[in-house]
Amino acid sequence: MIYILNFFLSSWLVKVSYLVNKKILKKLIIIFALLIPCILAGVRKEIIGTDLQIYVKPMFQLVMNSKNFQEFLNGTWINNNTGGIWFTTDVEIGFSLLLYLITKIFRNFQVLLFLFQVIIVSLIYKGLRAFKNQDLYLNMLTYYFLCYVITFNIIRQCLAIAIIFYALKFLLKRKYRYYILLNILALFFHKSAIIGLVILLLYSISDNNRIKLFFLKIRIKNKIKIIILISILALILFQLEFITNILQSLGLEKYKSYLKGEYSFLPKQFLLRIPFVWLIFIEYKKNKESRIHLFALLLNIIDLFLSQLGSVTPNSWRIAQYFSIYNIIFYPMVCNSGKYKILKKLFLISYLIFYFSYTILILGNHEVYPYLFYWE
Repeated sequence: MIYILNFFLSSWLVKVSYLVNKKILKKLIIIFALLIPCILAGVRKEIIGTDLQIYVKPMFQLVMNSKNFQEFLNGTWINNNTGGIWFTTDVEIGFSLLLYLITKIFRNFQVLLFLFQVIIVSLIYKGLRAFKNQDLYLNMLTYYFLCYVITFNIIRQCLAIAIIFYALKFLLKRKYRYYILLNILALFFHKSAIIGLVILLLYSISDNNRIKLFFLKIRIKNKIKIIILISILALILFQLEFITNILQSLGLEKYKSYLKGEYSFLPKQFLLRIPFVWLIFIEYKKNKESRIHLFALLLNIIDLFLSQLGSVTPNSWRIAQYFSIYNIIFYPMVCNSGKYKILKKLFLISYLIFYFSYTILILGNHEVYPYLFYWE
């Protein structure tokens, strides 16, 4: 199967680069490894990926028929799914500008898809390199199986997620201003990127035993932090109407659509995530003083809860992507520590193949299977 072959080939080349001493050759191997999934994204048929026909293709055609950027911004098109009218101004200006520039320069839809993927994969890889002593090939393999095909669908949001993920390198160095600046940049690609500020808050909590409350500094044990987080998440799930009312009162009514609906338990989403949540919890118990292990646990608890939002509206699950992206760090991390490393890595690879096969090949999520080339 073309996806799985590409995933393993790209990851294997990343691993091969470890064995090369010459810097130029090492970089060339890495570039080639990362180009493989980008080329696959670029040569796909325009029906591969749900949102491609909804806004990417229509916006591309608008640019091709527009004399200038202002004319493009005044454009409209029909949403193929709903039959409603979309305006270019409905789309975040950062994405519109990027799409406009690439299209005007290259005037080719496949190049547009290719370069979108180049940006996303490059940011992911650069973000992963901030975590030293990790097996990058395993991190990239985890990314490909868990997240790659999602970029065929929700392109705007994936660009925003990639920017915020890359910004994690500044959190690790406690350079919070740079993180916030990149978070602001991500907002120009998708409005949901405001969730990046929650990531900042969670990392700050993980990094410090004392939490500021107005002018006071209160020492809170990690156990209490976890309990508070679970309580807040439970409130969100079971009091969705209350939360949406708060958003509206704060002038954030545009985010209500992510939470508008009725909640029901999704056991499959829970079961798919629980094996690694448990492994991360075990590692946290061994490393209670590690901010990274606490951060990993908090993010996975959130991901576990928010995975249930898929029962609310079709778009609600997208919120969880801002948290689950970090599992491309944490899953290999727990497999690379303690005893039985080889067995744990084999378990991870088996899990990734199963997860991808079930969610993409069987359930048909994101409408990316079967894969078709653009000339077919």
